[in-house]
Amino acid sequence: MRTLPEWPPSEEPHDLSREEAQQFMLGVFDLGYGTASGEELAWQDFALCAETDPDIFFPEKGGSTTPATSVCSQCLVQAECLEYALSHDIRHGIWGGMSDNDRRRLSRERRRVSGLGA
Repeated sequence: MRTLPEWPPSEEPHDLSREEAQQFMLGVFDLGYGTASGEELAWQDFALCAETDPDIFFPEKGGSTTPATSVCSQCLVQAECLEYALSHDIRHGIWGGMSDNDRRRLSRERRRVSGLGA
């Protein structure tokens, strides 16, 4: 489990160097999405979502996922995108044509089928 940086910092905020402050903020906002290798992320070069308004992939609660899933359905790397989201436990947005709820359901089903339980 990742631990967050100490807050408040042991030093007064104005005593932190610029680099220390940046490192602290990177630690706060690191959700683990950017920890994959470049090779693992190569599929992103072919993702249609990169050519689309990113807001459609993060609809408000109760909002329609149809615009995003229609883009995903035409994407050549939909399967890679979905597997990336599942393997990194991404819990926000539409990835691989699935919402977070859909991805959790798929993960539970995979665990059930593999005999690892729910």
